Amino acid sequence: MKNLLQLLLLFCILNISFAQNNKWASVVNGLVANVSLKEGNTLWIGTNGGLVLYNLLDGSYTTYTKANSDLPDDKVTCIARDIKGNKWIGTLVGGLAKFDGTSFTLFNELNSALPDNEITAIVVDQDDNKWVGTDFGGLVKISGNTMQIFSSDPQRHPDAWITSLALDKQQNLWIGGLFKGLTKFNRAFTWTNYNITNSQLLENQITSIAVDTSGKILIGTYSKGMSVLNGGIWLSYTETNSGLRSNYITSISVDPINNYWIGTNSYGVSKYANGTWTTYNSTSSNLSNDRINHIYSSKLSPVIISSDYGISIQENTSWKNIEVLNDKIPSNTIYCILEISSQEKWIGTSFGLVHYLNGTWDIYNEDNSGLLDNEVQSLAIDNNGLLWIGLRYTQNGFLTTFDGKSKWRKIQTLPTSIGTNTIYDIYIDKQNTKWFATAGNGLLKFDDTNWTQYSDLNSQIKGKTMSSIVQDKNGNLWISSIGGALNKFDGTNFTSYNSFNSKLTSNNIYKLTIDQTENIWLAFEGGIAKFDGSEFKLFTKNNHASLNVNVNSITADSKNNIWIATAGYGLTKFDGVNFTNYNSTNSKLNYNTLYCLAIDASDNIWIGTANAGINIYNEQKLSSTKESSITENNPKITVYPNPTSQYFEIDLNNYKFSQNNLTCSIFNLQGNEIMRKKITESDLRVDISHLSNSIYYYIIREESKEISSGKINKI
Repeated sequence: MKNLLQLLLLFCILNISFAQNNKWASVVNGLVANVSLKEGNTLWIGTNGGLVLYNLLDGSYTTYTKANSDLPDDKVTCIARDIKGNKWIGTLVGGLAKFDGTSFTLFNELNSALPDNEITAIVVDQDDNKWVGTDFGGLVKISGNTMQIFSSDPQRHPDAWITSLALDKQQNLWIGGLFKGLTKFNRAFTWTNYNITNSQLLENQITSIAVDTSGKILIGTYSKGMSVLNGGIWLSYTETNSGLRSNYITSISVDPINNYWIGTNSYGVSKYANGTWTTYNSTSSNLSNDRINHIYSSKLSPVIISSDYGISIQENTSWKNIEVLNDKIPSNTIYCILEISSQEKWIGTSFGLVHYLNGTWDIYNEDNSGLLDNEVQSLAIDNNGLLWIGLRYTQNGFLTTFDGKSKWRKIQTLPTSIGTNTIYDIYIDKQNTKWFATAGNGLLKFDDTNWTQYSDLNSQIKGKTMSSIVQDKNGNLWISSIGGALNKFDGTNFTSYNSFNSKLTSNNIYKLTIDQTENIWLAFEGGIAKFDGSEFKLFTKNNHASLNVNVNSITADSKNNIWIATAGYGLTKFDGVNFTNYNSTNSKLNYNTLYCLAIDASDNIWIGTANAGINIYNEQKLSSTKESSITENNPKITVYPNPTSQYFEIDLNNYKFSQNNLTCSIFNLQGNEIMRKKITESDLRVDISHLSNSIYYYIIREESKEISSGKINKI
């Protein structure tokens, strides 16, 4: 097996992004690079985990996320530079942002005429007009302070779903649509549409457009290959008639000498040069990944490929691979979070298991451990400290246990009843008996020797799919069901509460929690409910207009507030009287579909999202557990002036070091590394003028060795 991938999260490399108000933090896997833009020696990279400014000379970088800046969304889909040098940044759900190097100006559906917050493409013409493609709102033109909307129209641009934009030498705009083909919009405001009916275009689903040096229009399609429009002549390049590696095109770029670079969905890059085809992928070259998201080239840049595994930069016949923000979690889909303490969590993702302990993140998967499947659905710790792992797809009735060190164990359940199944929840009672909520096979009990199955065929339990298990102070088990509502088990008998014999309006219950006063709270299809042992009180859209009814999970904090994870509406708090909603528009929450919640002893709420990693929220302030670890470990090296409003100088006091090996990193109070600079004898100044006024920490390293650290006060 491969060595365990251990990501040491010491303070000096802590990458959790904290918001400036210290209430929100995020942990996002930003390894997927969606787009890049080269500007001098700086590479702007749009990832699934924020916007990265990467220094190509020394590898230093600055990261902007929704948690630590005004970037509206962590998923950056496109980047363009205008004539003034501003960067225009499109995001997946947060709208459009203009970045002037210091601050972000946001454009979204609420504060502007922008018709859709899903931005798919941006180009800037010679008059500095910004042309913006949206996922459903059509085409947008931004000219100065004016925003003009071109919605879909059969007589003009027929497609509201725009996938790609390109400008030719005459400044004609070429527009790729998701369903209606290719459209040309010329400077005389004439629209011409090309589709499979009126032209030889290979397919109406367009994924990318590029223009070569002679003016040919190159059109990538979703599944049919590449079409080329040369004046009125159409050419086609496919897997069968050319050296194109795959018909599934994701990106096209033309380099300065008119070579075509064609990115594919899962087969790397095909290069077309003077009639010759060359394939670059992870098998034939050192390209890091075969799923290509974007290709960038210009007169002053080598070919730069953005893929699902970071950035690859052309170096003659090989590639320099850069892993961008390879964060602490292997996937941004979080199924479950098991809270052990404020300093320890186990996290189930769609691509492995994560253990967080005192700043150290360990990742386990099928390749480096005994984990049977990478999709971890549920977790529990037994009374002996053994971790029980429920999988989204169990393998032939097996469960997995892990002692947290090196011993993995496969445990056979009931193969005749279980087979391939989902374990939605695991509960360990005071007697160390294990209880499993399964999909389709009822409730399972394991006493470390024998298995017992409770189903609607052999017991009074209602429902076939169980979703959640809790235990009250009297030892009763409460089991929710999708289809069978709520079941109570006293060890002998089951009692069922459902829409037929109670006030419950739905029999689909997704999650249970018990508050400080022993009330049972239910997240159900349509809202939430409180059960005090005798009566249900329902909270739905009908009687609480501010409640969003698509509920996935529910939990209670130490103050008896109820926290609700919704599907599409963010996080909701209920204090017993009022509902307060936190979403991606009104807060630093980076995604609105939430799968799970966990609250630690410090009342930090760990929020697992469907596709944006982990968010952490505290109503008061997130505490820093690493702040005290910073010490003045080399008083000979000093910084001045301190406090400062613009920059500080580093006085090495004759400290001898190897050239190219000294760096200075800046961290905020919560340990987020927000910038890194290479230090040379001729450049000892660190510019922090762009940072907000606060206390920061600096760490000076020679290679990986820390040689000095301390505080800097930005005023």
